[in-house]
Amino acid sequence: MESLPSSEYLREEELLDSLVVDSEGYVCGRVGSFDVEPDRIMINLYDFEAKKIKVPDEEKLLNNLIEYALRMKLIGRRRPREDLYKRIREDLGLSTSERITLRELLRYAELKNIEIPAKFVEKRERVERGKVDWRLIDKIGESDLGKCILLKEPVEARKRGVEITDKVPYYGTEYLSGRMVIDAEAQIIGSAEKILLRIGASPGLLIKKERVIKSEVLDIDALIRRFVPSIYRDEIELYKAVAKELGLKGRIRAEEMRRVYITRWAEKRGIEIPKRFKERRETIQEIPGDWECIKKIGDVILLNKSLEDLMKPPKEVEAPKPSIEAVTERAEEKEEAEEAAEKAPVEAVREEEEEDETLREEWWKEYLNV
Repeated sequence: MESLPSSEYLREEELLDSLVVDSEGYVCGRVGSFDVEPDRIMINLYDFEAKKIKVPDEEKLLNNLIEYALRMKLIGRRRPREDLYKRIREDLGLSTSERITLRELLRYAELKNIEIPAKFVEKRERVERGKVDWRLIDKIGESDLGKCILLKEPVEARKRGVEITDKVPYYGTEYLSGRMVIDAEAQIIGSAEKILLRIGASPGLLIKKERVIKSEVLDIDALIRRFVPSIYRDEIELYKAVAKELGLKGRIRAEEMRRVYITRWAEKRGIEIPKRFKERRETIQEIPGDWECIKKIGDVILLNKSLEDLMKPPKEVEAPKPSIEAVTERAEEKEEAEEAAEKAPVEAVREEEEEDETLREEWWKEYLNV
């Protein structure tokens, strides 16, 4: 992890997709591009929003086309899907080896004037988030979790109408858990885990220091999409075909079929299994911090300390060293106390002897009734 020096030159491409956070901890967006103007440089921001979009329902479309072909007696009932694909290839002028995908199904439906069924799916869509002046940048940091740019001013907080205060209020674990944590050097550390309570003192925050691990895995979903619903009506039908071809007996759960047997079946057939990169976050350390270490809490948690300072053990408070005058005074007091202790027995004996002498001189007076 490191914070980039302010004097270091940076290439534009190095900052693309960096997270931009204002001084109150609110996310402005990510770096999309730069506009170089005569008197300033502006950063164009973007972000992703989850939106529901309308897409063709491939499974329903296939069923509708089969029903149409059966009604028009274009195919037989014994092998409806295979016959339909054969008919589609003929009507669209495709080769006998051409694979039928959603694109071909849509073309055939349009050719036969068949209504295309639709469904809504959630998709992350890129949206523009405005611009910010390069001169507002305070710090640029980089860690395993990505690059981050911290701004000097509450740009996003003002847009949202957030009340800006100096004091950081207390929040519970439910509010804080999972929130990104960024240190004073613009380094993305990880995420907040929970609040820590103390008797007679302000609370603390438990922070998870994290890293991203990338690994290549088999994309079983992409493999299944090659055959469903273009060849098999649904996944259950595909699983039945796989079980029959591999000679599997008994009841096998769908999860086990996906995890074990689909890949064996593909390898046996010589089918290339698609792959994808998978990212996962791993906690490498838990770091407790005082609430006073928190600078701001917005979309993310900003700290007023660097990660290095946050991880330093607390210093032990040393007792103040006495001055030379105090040492001399204590030595004199000790010497006087020792002298007094030596004289005390002598004085006590002397007083006792004087008292005995007085008694000896006056003993006879009691006989004279004086």
